[in-house]
Amino acid sequence: MRIEITKCSGTAAGIKSCNKTSISKIKSKSNAGKLRLQPLLLVLNYFDNNDNISSSAGSTIQQRTTDEILPQEQEQGRQVISSNNASGTELLDNNDTISSSSGSAIRKQPNDEKLSLEGIVFSLPDSDHLIVNGFNLSYAFHQLQQSVSAKWKHSLEEHVHLALASTSVLWLTRNRYPQDVSAFISYANWNAAVDSVEEMYGIKRQPIPLVVTSSLISIVDDLLNEKINREQANVRMISLSLEPNAHKFAKALGLLLQKLPNQPLEEDFGEAELCTRFVDPFLCGLFDSPDHNVYLRWTNESTLEAKSANGSNERPDICITKSLGVRWTTNLGYGEAKSAARDQDNYLICWDLLKVTIFCKEALDSQQMEGMLGMQIIGRTIKFYLLVLPASGLYGLIDLAVIKLPDSLQNLTSFVTEVANVLKVLDAFDRVCVPASDAPTIMSRCTPTVSMAKLAQLFTSSRNRKKRCHVKLRNN
Repeated sequence: MRIEITKCSGTAAGIKSCNKTSISKIKSKSNAGKLRLQPLLLVLNYFDNNDNISSSAGSTIQQRTTDEILPQEQEQGRQVISSNNASGTELLDNNDTISSSSGSAIRKQPNDEKLSLEGIVFSLPDSDHLIVNGFNLSYAFHQLQQSVSAKWKHSLEEHVHLALASTSVLWLTRNRYPQDVSAFISYANWNAAVDSVEEMYGIKRQPIPLVVTSSLISIVDDLLNEKINREQANVRMISLSLEPNAHKFAKALGLLLQKLPNQPLEEDFGEAELCTRFVDPFLCGLFDSPDHNVYLRWTNESTLEAKSANGSNERPDICITKSLGVRWTTNLGYGEAKSAARDQDNYLICWDLLKVTIFCKEALDSQQMEGMLGMQIIGRTIKFYLLVLPASGLYGLIDLAVIKLPDSLQNLTSFVTEVANVLKVLDAFDRVCVPASDAPTIMSRCTPTVSMAKLAQLFTSSRNRKKRCHVKLRNN
């Protein structure tokens, strides 16, 4: 009885009858690292020792359970073996998989899944491209979208820019230059694109209002020195004569100080308590304005767009919604919140960013908005984004600010200096998150939204916290 495995010009390997000398040669090559056949050698060893191979015209190897084939000491290293009914055997060099046309497969990476582009089409618009310093960003973005095509699904943590590009969104991250982008856009053009889109929508850092900052710090200092109580501090803050957005920050600070603990607590806060004690008071002070028919809502219910379009059950945690009479009419922003205990789950963090982006895109398309505000909350850290549509088929996701809420009254003084970042967010929200002045242009630029289910065809659900992630919070 003889077995021979010969490597062909492609990735296939045929299994034929041969002698034991051929098997020993295969083993020596495997030990030298030239062939990745260790799982198959275990099978061959078994057949070699038991001399139980049935040979016919197609040379079919009968599959046995892994408990029969592998010795007890190899149980932890057992590979997955599957089969169906066709004949023949094939070795796939590039994908760490030994499979047969009978379906027999030994996977080294059980998380490998076939990528499918079914129902997903990326088209380059004929006109209305975004040109930056003579560089056609729309064309480069289309190339980035097409690069999603592959045999196996991509890791979401490592390819979040590519995942967003699959939904027609270019995440413009200044100074963060992802590998997916580098093949199509140079570093100089990348930062120039960020500058161009931010300039187009008037996004810029606001100067620190020193008078406002000193007034608020003085009130916080009196509170910490017990010269006034929390209620008195709140009254003094909202009584300051300030311009509208600075007044919103003072109002948010006043609501926040009434909820903060005196000292940082050693216990972790769950998601519900995190939202009610830290996040809600601050965001309500900034965005909740019933007198102007604008409400910050903790909804956890389907969006207006999902209800009217396809009945999707995706649910944002936060909506900033405008009312008309007794009905909700327009959404201005969306947010997702997770407790600090989830800040190491890079997959979940990336998935939340995708959800927020898709919520904003659908609202921008259906409501013909200039832009939409996105919020991602991880623990006490709030990341603000602005989604805009500067060219046909190209949505831009702009990083506005990252703000970390204080954990107690003791850290409230240093938090006052975040006023500049808050003013930047509020300025963008007031000017850009409004109905488009040229609605027909926005309608002509819109592209269909790739659903979360379609994204699951492109990106694996496997999780690995050691993978690099652009959304991950850095605490160094």
